[in-house]
Amino acid sequence: MTKTALVTGGTSGIGLATVKKFLNEGFAVTALNFKDGGHTTELQALGDYTFKEGDVTDAKRVEEIIAQLVANVAGILGNHTPFVEADLDNIHKVLDVNLMGTIIVDQKAGADSVLVSHITMTAVDPNAPASLSKPVHQLLRRDLHFKGVIITDDLAMDAIKEYAKQTNQNVAVLAVEAGNDMLLTNDYRTDIPAIKQAVANGTISVHQLNQSVTRILRLKAKLGLIK
Repeated sequence: MTKTALVTGGTSGIGLATVKKFLNEGFAVTALNFKDGGHTTELQALGDYTFKEGDVTDAKRVEEIIAQLVANVAGILGNHTPFVEADLDNIHKVLDVNLMGTIIVDQKAGADSVLVSHITMTAVDPNAPASLSKPVHQLLRRDLHFKGVIITDDLAMDAIKEYAKQTNQNVAVLAVEAGNDMLLTNDYRTDIPAIKQAVANGTISVHQLNQSVTRILRLKAKLGLIK
């Protein structure tokens, strides 16, 4: 049985790269975006590709095409201007697409996992990037009642390395403390011992780790990776 993926923002940037990755892995892919960006023919040559015009903030439109799809949600950056000079309409658009669009698609798709990026959600936590923020993860768990696996964005990114340097803390420990179940890291030789030490000194609880392991094992079982 062919697996199907829905990729929002699937005609440019990360979204387009995600579409190509899914197609190369043998998925049937549907891209949701405002316009097709001229990639339809190119992508159809790679496999079973369909483009759907729509807005991720339109719950009714999302619901129309979401049935039995695996979703990957791509966002937008907005205008590159200082926060105090940013246009309020543009800020609302970025929040609608990146936050509400993600929530709407995940609710309709019944998402099993969420990747938290390194953006700073100043309204929730003005001090830490979302991927390392306890308030952001509490928002997901307590307010939005998300019960799936939470994954960090790439912890090797320069901005995250700089944040860890400024706080003089191991970034992997910060990520687990925040509430992530899985970490994207390329420095596991340093990070695993650091996490073990944080557990030993009580910074990270064994109970929290057990909850993360349980969520990961449930997802693996659902995907048929373990029995």
